[in-house]
Amino acid sequence: MPASALEKDVAEVLIDETALQAKVAELGAVISADYADKQVTLVSVLKGALPFMADLMRAMTIPVRIDLMEVCLLYTS
Repeated sequence: MPASALEKDVAEVLIDETALQAKVAELGAVISADYADKQVTLVSVLKGALPFMADLMRAMTIPVRIDLMEVCLLYTS
């Protein structure tokens, strides 16, 4: 299978997909256990962490709320 343009830009994979999915599942289980009786809000930075937050939400077994924020950099000279 030919590599996509994105894959060609990656010099080295530091954490493979299977290991990353396992860690997200582990984190979701820990958060679910630690916050079982609390209200949880996950906050994601737009255009960066949203795909991770979606995977984490799927790994959690407790109800969660979400909020999103946008971070803008201001440059001054």
